[in-house]
Amino acid sequence: MKTQATLHCYGFSDHERTIIKSLLQTFGELPNTQWRYGEHESADVVLIDCDNPQAVQDLADGMLNTRFLVACSSRQYRCPGARDLLRKPLRPRELVTLLTSLDDAPGTRPNSSDAYPLLT
Repeated sequence: MKTQATLHCYGFSDHERTIIKSLLQTFGELPNTQWRYGEHESADVVLIDCDNPQAVQDLADGMLNTRFLVACSSRQYRCPGARDLLRKPLRPRELVTLLTSLDDAPGTRPNSSDAYPLLT
């Protein structure tokens, strides 16, 4: 039985979110997990644009309550609490690799019984 998981983008432009939603529709069906775009910051995985100062401030203020945070930056800046870093502009292969790595290791999937503590 597949696990349903959600991914949300925080601090990204509408264009970038549209691309990520399209990638999830195309490549989100993995052997163990079905990935969908989540409209809320409490998604299983949150990609945060660390080049966006307001998004970084919101993270510092505790506005993102997620089990798995992934930093995205053109400057290779990793936001506090991020467990991974993707380069911007986002490359489809890197996003799919991240999702596949979560799918391949059942104990590390972000929505598996408290594998990661909530960030506050």
